[in-house]
Amino acid sequence: MIRRRKYIAFEQIVYLGIIGSFLLMIFYPLFSSPSTVELECLFKKLTHTPCPTCGMTRSFKHLIAGHLLESIRFNLFTIPIYLFYAYLAFRASIALIKKKPFTISALVAWLFFATLLLAWGWKFYMGPSYY
Repeated sequence: MIRRRKYIAFEQIVYLGIIGSFLLMIFYPLFSSPSTVELECLFKKLTHTPCPTCGMTRSFKHLIAGHLLESIRFNLFTIPIYLFYAYLAFRASIALIKKKPFTISALVAWLFFATLLLAWGWKFYMGPSYY
């Protein structure tokens, strides 16, 4: 019984983490000014190679400002990645409210990872000026 309660508590923390990271992804670009120092990508700092999501904050800032082409220049896959996170946050919210676990289908997971790989490949194809 105690083990099950620990699992449920951990599950709820994971759901809150998903929701919190989604809210951060949405609200950080909305409320940070252009002069705000951008969050530094740890992956890029350690490997000197961009990660698949590098440029998403700048891309989203341009997207909400109505500069679609500039948004695409920073990260072509911003919209699909944000939609996936919105889907995860929605499902996590429902799971918290109903107090039931949720799963995503294998197809959705594979589509998400394929999108990340395409985003990464696109960055290398476009070269360092892209990231």
